Order: sequence, then structure tokens, then C-alpha cells
Amino acid sequence: MTRDIEKTAEKARENKPEYYDLTYQEMHDLIEKARGDIGNAIRTAFNYGFVLGHRATAAGKVKKRL
Repeated sequence: MTRDIEKTAEKARENKPEYYDLTYQEMHDLIEKARGDIGNAIRTAFNYGFVLGHRATAAGKVKKRL
């Protein structure tokens, strides 16, 4: 299955709630992680996004699928 990552990310950016974002410290931590291993940084960011999405869904904050 082929997915358009940029298209999906842009759609998410346009539709995400204002409060659902990374803090400066979280971005800084990911940047530092990427300096050593970009693949690991991408995996970490992806997994972190999954956890945040799961928590938002479980809390009933997300009802519509993008």
C-alpha cells in the first residue's frame, strides 16, 4: 500500500486542534536525537505521535478520521 506522507501530514496540520502540538522542548529533544541517528528520530517522532493520537482518541477528543 502506497501512502502520500506529505499529503497526509498537510491534511493533519490543517485539521489538528490548536492544543495538539509539540512543545519547544519536545522539538529540541527530537532535533538532538536526529543528530545521532535520523532514522531513530523519525521512528521516535512517529511513535510519539501515535501515543498522543491514541490518548486523544481514548479521551474522546478526536471523533473524526482525517
